[in-house]
Amino acid sequence: MKQIKYNSIEPYLSHDEYHSISDALGSTGVKTIYSKSVAHYKFQEFVQKVHFDVGTAVHIAVLEPDKFDNEVIKCGKNRMTKEYKELKKNKQSNQVIVTDIEYDKCLRIRDSVHQKSEINKLLISDNGQSEISAFAIDPRTKLKLKTRPDRAVMGSQSDILLDLKTTQLADEDSVVRSIARYGYHIQEAFYRHVWQLATNKKVSRFVFLFVEKEPPFACCLYEIPESFLDEGIACMNIALDRYKEAENKGKYPDYPNEVVSLKIPNWAYKETLPPEETILFNESIEIEGDL
Repeated sequence: MKQIKYNSIEPYLSHDEYHSISDALGSTGVKTIYSKSVAHYKFQEFVQKVHFDVGTAVHIAVLEPDKFDNEVIKCGKNRMTKEYKELKKNKQSNQVIVTDIEYDKCLRIRDSVHQKSEINKLLISDNGQSEISAFAIDPRTKLKLKTRPDRAVMGSQSDILLDLKTTQLADEDSVVRSIARYGYHIQEAFYRHVWQLATNKKVSRFVFLFVEKEPPFACCLYEIPESFLDEGIACMNIALDRYKEAENKGKYPDYPNEVVSLKIPNWAYKETLPPEETILFNESIEIEGDL
């Protein structure tokens, strides 16, 4: 395993090498800890799914088009063929396999994205590079952290980071819902935090490139407002504190160890009226006859 220096960036670390560094906490882990629990992060088991390969192929097509021919392989109409099994058996670690239809969509997404001049400023800049890994020690918790922005455009004093998201709908309302639902504000907060520690430079802009998965493969750049980024920073810090406490104690809790009284929203009441006000208490169980 490659020895990593903290704080630093690694421009040429492969995808597999980055993910093999398991003692550093990444943005997905931070989001999992905040939205679920420390246990969900610590004991999760990764399962490779088909849509991960398609997403990777889209990233290569858009962010590293010069690598597309070598790293994205067509397997025919579907993944049920002997050809697919042979390709999967013999493929290199940096290659992904997609169907002919998915391959064509990747190219059409690439073409759609590259038609927009504002996006191209980031994608074809001589100062830009895709898939740079950054590593840092959080000064408050002393945890090891890592991140891998999809693209960084680097300046002498500050950098611009870009993250690519494929989605069903890339209109503003849909994007706002996606950001809130999937914790992309937490992701941005974490990326900024680690990158600035690793480079000792400011992140002047952070933009999300949302691209639709179906024709016309519409796309748009979006920025999260500072007020909601502050929310992401708060969530990130809570997650880091939870993980630090768990590491110190050697215990990785999931949900509360008590009976939780549910607060039912008004919309769930169909045949009866909801209470005007509900005061809930989490009461411990007492078994009759126990001392």
